[in-house]
Parts: sequence; C-alpha cells; structure tokens
Amino acid sequence: MSEPGARAVWSASLAALIHPASLVAMAVLLLNDHFLKYAAPSWLTGKLSDFAGLFFAPYVCLAAVLALLSFTKSRLSGSRLALAIYFAIGILFTTLKISTGATDLFVSVVAALTGQWISLVVDPSDLIALVALPVSYVLLAREGRQERQPARRRPLSRALALCAATVAIAATSGPPPPSVTSIAVDRFDGNLLYAVVEDTQDKDGLYVSSDGGGGWVRVSTTTGQVVADPVQTRTAYILDAPTSESGLLRLRVGTRPAEIGPAKRGVSTYLTDATSLSVGQWPSPVLYFVFHGVLWISEDGAVTWQNIGLGEPVHALAPTATPGLVYAATYGYLIRSTDGGRAWTHVVVLPGTGDVTALAVHKDDPLLLLAGIGKELRRSTDGGLTWSLTLQYGGTTPVEFAHWTILLDPQDPERAYALFGSGCCAPVISTDRGLTWTEWGDALSALALTTDRRSPLLAVDPFGTSLLRHVGTPPGTWERVGEKLPLGR
Repeated sequence: MSEPGARAVWSASLAALIHPASLVAMAVLLLNDHFLKYAAPSWLTGKLSDFAGLFFAPYVCLAAVLALLSFTKSRLSGSRLALAIYFAIGILFTTLKISTGATDLFVSVVAALTGQWISLVVDPSDLIALVALPVSYVLLAREGRQERQPARRRPLSRALALCAATVAIAATSGPPPPSVTSIAVDRFDGNLLYAVVEDTQDKDGLYVSSDGGGGWVRVSTTTGQVVADPVQTRTAYILDAPTSESGLLRLRVGTRPAEIGPAKRGVSTYLTDATSLSVGQWPSPVLYFVFHGVLWISEDGAVTWQNIGLGEPVHALAPTATPGLVYAATYGYLIRSTDGGRAWTHVVVLPGTGDVTALAVHKDDPLLLLAGIGKELRRSTDGGLTWSLTLQYGGTTPVEFAHWTILLDPQDPERAYALFGSGCCAPVISTDRGLTWTEWGDALSALALTTDRRSPLLAVDPFGTSLLRHVGTPPGTWERVGEKLPLGR
C-alpha cells in the first residue's frame, strides 16, 4: 500500500474498532439478534441491529479492503476509498430494504459463495438506521487525526476486535428464525386454531390446537397459507403449498391433507402473486380459488373445477350473503357477478394508486364494501359504484409492497378490523361499519377472527415468533398461546 493516506485510514479503521462505541455496538448486535428480538419483540428491537451493524461494519470493510490493497500497487487515496465504502454500504442497505428482487438476488449470491442462507427483510422503515453511518464516519475521522504511526500499537487488541466484529456480522446473518407465517380459526369452534410454522428445518408444517392454544399437534409437514372453511367445521385449506401439485390442499382434522386444486404447476400462467380461497355460503356452497391471479370455481365441493377466463388477473374476491352475488377486484376494476361467477360485468374503475390486496363485504348489507387499495382503505355503500377514503397509511412502505387484511366481525355487525402490512403497523378498529377507524395496540404481522366474543382475535407478533390471543373489548389485552409451538431458535 504505497499511498500514505491509505495506511492512515487503515490504521484509523482498526483503532475505531476498539473504541468503546464500536465494542458496545457489537455487543448490542449480538444481544439483540439472539435474545431481545424474541424476548421483547417491538419496533425498537426490530431496528436496533441495523443501527448497531451500520455503525461498525464500515470499519471492518475498510480494514479488509485496505489490507487487500496492500498487496497491490494501487495509489488510491485512503480518504476517498473510505467515502466510497460508506456510500456503497448506504446504497446497498437502501436497495435491500426497498427491493424484494434485489434482496432475493443478494441472498442467492451469498448462499452461492458461502453455502449459507441469510435472512433479510424488506422494510423501508429500517432506512432510519442510516443515521448511524455519518456518526460512524465522524468517529473514523477522529481516530485518524489521533493516529501518528502505522497500526502497530495494541496490535493484539485490534486483531481481536476485528475478529469479534466479523463474528458479530456473521452470527447475525444465519438462517431465518422459526416463525408463524399463517393463522386461522375454525368458524364453529373458537378453540380450534391453525398455525403454519416455517424455517424450523425438521419441524416446518401445519399445527393444530384444539384447546385454544394450550397444546399443539403437527398434522402436516406442508406449509403455505391456511384458510378455515366457513361452512364446515374441522376443515381447513392450505394454499400455494410448496409440496402441492395443484396449489390447493384440503385438511380435515384427523386426516392427511388431500390435493383438491385444479391447476397443475407449470401449466397455469402465473399472472400475479394473488392467491386466495373464498366460499359462497349459499344453500349449495361454491368454492372460489384464485391461484396466482387465475380464478377457478367449483360447485361440487372441489370434485371438478372451471377456469373462469376473465382475461385479466384477479387480485381479491368477496362472495356476499346474497346467493350468486360475488364481487372481484381485477387490475384497476371492480367487477360483479350475479350468477355465482359464470358471467361478470364491470362495475367501476377503482380509485387510488396500487392494487387491491383485500376486499370484504358486509354480511348483512351486500352493498357495503371495504377495500384495501394501495396504501388506502376505502369504503363503498352502493355496491362499489362510488368510494370514500376512510384511512390513509402514512408510513414509508412503497405502494407496491402495500398489503391489507380486512375482517368484518360476524358477531357484531358494527365492528371491523384492518391491518396494513406485515409487521410494520398496529391494527385499526371500526365500530361504525368501517366509516371511521382507530389505531390500537402494537404492531402485528397477521390477524384472524375467532368466534369467541370474550377473545375475538388471534394474531402474530411482528417477527412471527409469538402467537397471541386477544382478550376483552379492544384495546383489551393479548395473551401468548403459542409457547408449545417450535418457535425457539
């Protein structure tokens, strides 16, 4: 390394690593990733590791890069390289927090190079941690001014600090922790709960509790989205399971899941990520299966299916209590069928920006609709002809990552619940049929209705590491009911 400035920066980066602030940051990173996130999940523990890692990671990168350059004849200025590395880290962190595609590519590259899979979560709100970079740079500059010779003082402590920092970064990049990814509650037995657990290696699968969460039994190694049957008790469906050939499995408690879906993988064209199951609860139940945007209908309990060729992907669907009346949201439009789905007509161009990720219709009023459109929650009282804005999500999540859950309480016609995103936000509640909304509680990643008025909701914490059951009228309290699920790291 022939350029003196580079050697000075190398020395400063090693000195910064043994500064108490860096040592504290390393300890915080390890403690938060391996204990606090699971013992006390919150917005703070969700961001703490990002702050800590961004503080000392540039020192590790600088030490490594400048050490490599020492074997070359590069005359690159150390100070310029330091700025370049800080900017590169900031750009990489920003990209990984806002782009799913970039995150998937990064994870794949790391896995190919190291043989290890890392866990990264796309969450634009994490960008607040970027404030750690300028603070880190100030400390680097301060240590650089105090250095008067190459990094020969306290070489052992500096080497140990570099090793500790590398271990801290590697330890926080292990496989994703076990988590609950989907939940459902039996529509007739509020104590019969379903939970899908993933990333536990030999314990992935669908778990069932028949006592309200006290005990759990794994009934299948299949994962995916679980949906309780609204017509039959002790029956649930698993959507988009990796092991499913058809995309849809049916589970009757006490038996193995059975393939019932219509579309063979590799045959259907995947139009969108939208996959859902709805049931028209009429004298003769009708199944509506949206498989990656393609709508299939079965009127004989999934024995046969009909592909409804709409020519455009379906993003959400909602059967009403009126026999034959069904609403669906496509790309930019609300459409309606009055004959159970055989024929469809366009109702209106939907307002707002972004796709419809949730559509719900009131059980007593087939003209009252609620829709999550982009970052907006909208309401219609005339069957979708006109819409009013009732709630606007004001966070930093880009509209393309917006996702809503909308639940209308079947036991209380005035009450509705909604949740934006998956782990970023607290739920909101309405006591006037969705006209006004109030935020309550802490952030959640999933929400489901039960049939127990004393315990109306089942939920998952922001990290998927705790299954919660609500007790009392909101805000009420939350009780953990998933201690016997395999969620320990």
